[in-house]
Parts: sequence; C-alpha cells; structure tokens
Amino acid sequence: MTRIRINKFDGIAPKVAPKLLPPTYAQESSNCKPWSGNLRPWREPSTVNTPSKAGDILAIYYYNAAYWLHWTTDVDVVKGPIAGDTKKRIYYTGDGVPKVTNTDLVNVGGGTDYPKDYYTLGIPAPGEAPGVTAATGVGAAETRVYVWTYVSTLGEEGKPSQPTTVVGKVDDTWTITMGMAVVTLTRAGSTATANVAGHGRTTGDYVLMAGANEAEYNGIKQITVLDANNFTYAVTGTPATPATGTIKSSYYNLTNGDSVITKKRIYRVSSGTNYLFVKEVDVSITSTVDTVANSALGEVIPTRNYDVPPTDLKGLTEFPGGIMVGFSPALQQLCFSEPFQPHAWPVAYRRTIPDIVALGVYGNTVVVATTTFAYRVGGTHPSAMSSLKTSEIYSCLSKRGTVSLGKEGVMFPTPEGLVVVGIGGERTITETILSADEWASFYPSTLRAKSWNGRYVGFYETEIINGIQLGGGFVIEFKQGQANMFPFNFFAYTLYVHPEDGALYLLIKDAAIKYIKKFDAGGTNMS
Repeated sequence: MTRIRINKFDGIAPKVAPKLLPPTYAQESSNCKPWSGNLRPWREPSTVNTPSKAGDILAIYYYNAAYWLHWTTDVDVVKGPIAGDTKKRIYYTGDGVPKVTNTDLVNVGGGTDYPKDYYTLGIPAPGEAPGVTAATGVGAAETRVYVWTYVSTLGEEGKPSQPTTVVGKVDDTWTITMGMAVVTLTRAGSTATANVAGHGRTTGDYVLMAGANEAEYNGIKQITVLDANNFTYAVTGTPATPATGTIKSSYYNLTNGDSVITKKRIYRVSSGTNYLFVKEVDVSITSTVDTVANSALGEVIPTRNYDVPPTDLKGLTEFPGGIMVGFSPALQQLCFSEPFQPHAWPVAYRRTIPDIVALGVYGNTVVVATTTFAYRVGGTHPSAMSSLKTSEIYSCLSKRGTVSLGKEGVMFPTPEGLVVVGIGGERTITETILSADEWASFYPSTLRAKSWNGRYVGFYETEIINGIQLGGGFVIEFKQGQANMFPFNFFAYTLYVHPEDGALYLLIKDAAIKYIKKFDAGGTNMS
C-alpha cells in the first residue's frame, strides 16, 4: 500500500504551478487552521455586540470592559500613558479633530452610539498677553516679564501666552489681568452680544468668556462677528441681562473648542531667563495680584513648547517612553507628542516627510510608509530622532492594511506584495508564494488588517452589491523568513485585537445588520 505522509501544512502558493507545488502546499485552501500539525477548521465567530451607528463601521474598540466604541471613519485609538489615571483616558484620531474621551464622557446621554462625548485634544495658548500694572512701591527698580496659561479639567497645561514686560519697584503691587475687557454683555433670547473694543476675531473662532457673575455666559464659546467691536454667541437658560462682573474674553485657538478649562496659571521672570510659577487661579478669575517674593517663586514653566496637535492628525500610534506619534497629511509632517503629555505636540519635534500613508512601530523605531519610500525614524526622545530611508521604493497601498508585528517589524501592502520593514532590513515577504499579478487578486489597496498572535490577519474588498461590501481574507504567518498564507471565505469590515484577552474581534455585516463577533469562538466549525 502506498502512503502519503504530510507532516505540516504551508497554505497556498499561487505563484507556483500546481504540478510543481511542494507536498506541504495546497492549490486551494479555505478557513484552515493548520498550526497544531493537524488540518482543521476555525470555529465560527461568536456575536458579542450589535453596534448602533448608521453607515458602515470602519473602526471598533472595546473600552473599560463595558462599551463598544465604533466609528464610521478610519479611527486609530491609543490608551493614555498617564500614571494613576482614574479617568482611563483614550486618545483617537481619524474622526475629525484629534480627541480624548474618558469614563466621564464616553457614555454621556442616551443611546449606544459610543463614544458619546469627548474633549478636543490639546490646550492652546491664551490669545492675549497678560495686562500688568505696578504701583505704590518705593523700593528699588525691578523688571518683570509675565505670561499665563490655561489648565484643563484633566490637569493638562497648555503653552504660555505672549509675554508682557513691565518695569516697577520691588515692593509694588503687581496686578495681572487676563483677557480683553468686555465693555457690555447682553442677552436677547438665547444669543449673547459682547462688546469688546477691537476684538480682532473672525466668525467661527472660539473664545474663553470668564468673570461673569451669571455662569451661563462663561465658558468656551464659538462666536459670530458683528463688527470690529461686537460679536455674539449662544447661551443656555435665561441669565440676567446685562451680565455683571469683571468680564474678560480671551481667544481660544482650537478648531473645535470643547476642551474644558478650569484653571489659569501665572509665571514670571524676575532675573535670568526662566519663567517661574507665581500662582494658580480659578478660570473665573480675570484679575489677580502678585505678592510672591522672588525667593518664593515655584517651578520653571514646563510647557513653553507645548503646541496643540495639527487638526488633521491621523494614524495615532503608541511609541515607547510614553510618546505618541501621528502624521499630518496637510503639513506633510511626522509628529511626536511630549513624553507622558499626550495633549502636547511640540512643533520642534516634527519632521517633514512627504506623502505619508501609514505608520507602524517596532522597538524604538517608527516606520513611516509613504507613496514611494519607507522611512525608519528612531530614538528614545522626540527631540533626538534619527531617520533612514529604505534603499528601494515600497509604495504603501493601504493605511488600514499596515500592521506592527512585534519584533518582525512593520508590514504593509505594496503593488508587488506584502513588505516587512524591521531590524533585519526590508523585503517583500510574499514574493515566494505570490507574484504581483496574483497579489493583485487580493485587492491590496482595500486591505484592513491587524496583528494577532504574531500573524498578519487581513480582509479585502472585491465589490459592493446592494450596498453590501463583499470580499475575502487571509492569515499570513511569517517565520524564519518564510511567509505562509491561509485564506478565509468571508469578509470583515474591520478588525480589533483586545489587549486584555488577546482575542480578535471582527465587524461583519449580514444583510443590513452589523455585528461585532469574536473570532474562532463559536460552538460550530466553519466549513
């Protein structure tokens, strides 16, 4: 009797003619899970959630073991690198301006369209230098330079204002005011009108209104300009009109101004060049007195370079050392956050790299995949990163198909095949099993993928019929320089790997109903 013994299974190799295939390869394969040494199927995925947002879901994230966050745009999510963070902040890009949400915001209001609310990422510098007066002293002359900053409800501090230099006497009463004076503030219905001489604002800008005794007038407001001295904004409730108090308006330069500011901090230079902490006041305070002696001043201001992130930041990725990295298509720049300060994205840390498509990280290196070359940008601090361009052109076809695969490096689809850029260099890992023509049949520009158990899991779209996307998928195992490919016979809109249980979750659409399913977790086998 003749026996055929196969000790392992290596998937498909369409590049090789069927008669020349080694015995461990298949001409066809579907839903095979061969890594135990046996040829067996994956189990059917098990439904865990039915997301509620209308439209195609392109990103999912399981938050705080309670909420399935989901988006109809290509969103990247990173957990906040904040020690002792009881608010469990997460940061995300791809859904308009960069955002942060937490346990206070994620489920605000009714419904299940999580996340329900957010803050815009970044704390801008105040739009006006402080006003400073010095009077009543008789001592020696002294020159002081003052700045002020915003502080959010999360304790995040922004970049300082422009400075004000004042010459006075060492024993003067030094009075600091913050913002432009509001001459009158009145209300008609739900519209407040502020008279601010020469405000210099534009319709659509955001301002911080502070100092009104009627709380409804205060806060971050988007304005409509009437003329050079007047603007309006919406208010809730029926506060008294005109408003009372010492009211100030300060420019708040964010595209979407819904970060919550609760404090202001004042710093000064009395000698040397460092701004030293004077005091912190509530956001409602618009004028305060500095009585702190030079010898009692506090810490050096830590936020002089704490710029807000670009409004089009995308591709948010975690980097070692409490650093986040993303890129701005408009600025053509790779951007890094300040270590352990994810709201701060110093301009000084940015690098110009044209036509960025996607990012991935291995070790202390971020791989920047572009429409031409790929770049390795590495180091331990954003202020001192080195850069190296690949020797060959590797045109990245899909941001969502780019995956960080641990020590192997970063993988992304190109017209020639799946490329890896890592410690061992760069190469097209699928070249032994797929030619460019066969690779094209997997529609690499539509790939969406994740790293799961050290393997590349991807799905691709072939067509849309009656509003339903169709396609397929595959697993690629990459070991010792060899890529093995095992196809699926179904399509998933997006993937998510939960770091706490290591499970792979898929967004699958059945007719018009969307399901989040845990992969290989059902009670029956796939065919």
